[in-house]
Amino acid sequence: MTDFASLVTLAPNEPQAGGSVLPFDVLSDIMAVSPPSTISALMKTCHALYTEGPKHLLCDGVQLDRSRDIASFANFMLTEDSDSSRFAHLRKLVVALANPGPFEYQRRLAELLVHHSLALETLVLHHADSFLEQSRCRLREAFCGLKTIKRLVVFGVLEYGAAIIQNIPSPVESMSISVANFFRPPDIAPMLRPFSNTLHTLLINSKNSPVYSLFKDLRPRDFPRVRTFGVVWDGSVPELLTTPAFALAFPAIKHLQLIPTAHPYASRASTLMSSFTPMSTFEELARNRARAGNHSQTPRGPPPGRLVSESSPPAVEECSGEVLSVYKLGLNCPLTTLRLWPPIRAEDLATLRVVLEETRPRHLCLPVTMHDVTDLFATFHALPVQAPTRVDLYIVGSWIPNAMDSASNKKAICPWTCLLGLSRRLQNRLYSILEPLFTRPPPHGLVELSLLSGKAPDREWLRPQGELTPVLGSVGEAFMRWASTATPPLAVTWRFYKEDELRWPDVGQSLDEDYDDEDSDDNYDREFEDHDLWFDEEDSYVDPFLEADGDEYDSDQWRRWNDDD
Repeated sequence: MTDFASLVTLAPNEPQAGGSVLPFDVLSDIMAVSPPSTISALMKTCHALYTEGPKHLLCDGVQLDRSRDIASFANFMLTEDSDSSRFAHLRKLVVALANPGPFEYQRRLAELLVHHSLALETLVLHHADSFLEQSRCRLREAFCGLKTIKRLVVFGVLEYGAAIIQNIPSPVESMSISVANFFRPPDIAPMLRPFSNTLHTLLINSKNSPVYSLFKDLRPRDFPRVRTFGVVWDGSVPELLTTPAFALAFPAIKHLQLIPTAHPYASRASTLMSSFTPMSTFEELARNRARAGNHSQTPRGPPPGRLVSESSPPAVEECSGEVLSVYKLGLNCPLTTLRLWPPIRAEDLATLRVVLEETRPRHLCLPVTMHDVTDLFATFHALPVQAPTRVDLYIVGSWIPNAMDSASNKKAICPWTCLLGLSRRLQNRLYSILEPLFTRPPPHGLVELSLLSGKAPDREWLRPQGELTPVLGSVGEAFMRWASTATPPLAVTWRFYKEDELRWPDVGQSLDEDYDDEDSDDNYDREFEDHDLWFDEEDSYVDPFLEADGDEYDSDQWRRWNDDD
């Protein structure tokens, strides 16, 4: 990440000598699409870009990974040479430390949080209870004085952190809470009640305690405005969602998210591995059908592991989650949208069919491999009810984007068919995979099909939107002929998708609760996730505890801080 320490000193008034000078608007546009390191380098070239830089440097938020990041960032924001206009660009702050660090660092962070021009909208505390419990009184009071927060994300919450968070006087609209691994999880309902008039999105993760235990004191109409409720799945989720107290406390839920336990930043391979559903589950389904004397393809009774309750889950309009979680919950209401993560595999299709029969979604979004597309459409054909009106298929794990990337480096006369088009060999291979699909017309009821392929080529002008034939060649033509056999004709579109479209919410799954505090950076380990650091280890750094000559500590600063506390 950006080295804020090197940006405290103003840049020269004129561009540095050497090379031609681009127009200011061009340089500003370059800043807008550049990483923080490039923005930082441009800010050091002249006064105009030094003034322009904060808008681009702060727009995506700031993450403090180490205690000394606090000092460099606070100095950057509070330097006497800058005015308060920088605070207008700071909308998101991520505090990823378990320990706030020395007293002086805490004082500087408190000064930043109480600044009159601060208009922070998103606050993220990765290790909330640990950080707040080790903070001095002034810093805790600074957090309790934030009045503009709309999105609050707090991971690692226990009773101490919950008591502080509920005193934040902000109109919080969205909250994500991860309760720390502890034998006595706190009751989070009192922590949420101060935000009941504004809260419309609530996401919950209970690490090793049943999520049901987090809501011990629910009252009728506690949270009348919450429309999106998400919970990281565990075995107690059906019990929570089917209790009358929950239905009375959350009367307005329209979107239910059954969030996977795997963290959303895992590699695609590890996500696919974690999404395997044991074949034994489906063998048990078949045996149960045989015992019941029903030999049809659709199980009628509740299979093993499924919710059996006199109460039913809330009647929602939209549901997102793993297909097995949706199945176990037993949703039996028509949905406008059903969004599934992670990728559907052939082993999941039996469960998917039951879910589609019971929820009858008008819009279905799901990731699938190219090899499973034909079996997926066979599942649509086998439905006793009408297929979804609109289906968005995210083709994951596909070799097609890689083939297009490698082909884009070749010179060709026709850019559409040669630079992006697949070779004849790849077309034949793809056709052999999809050939069974073309032998039957599109499923009845399907009106719109969107195919979303993986990582796009780097060149913007090589990205056709909506046309299959230039990319897939004869396979694209066969696909369009197949779509035309429907009545009315099936509308087929194609585009590239972004990686974050397939990510489910992060409610602390990506954090390792056991941090290593033996090193000097106080960083928590994160699996599969790459970090850009705020600090370049090779850059010079001046500890704010040291005097200008760097020989000894400023004892007056220590004394003033202790006296204030």
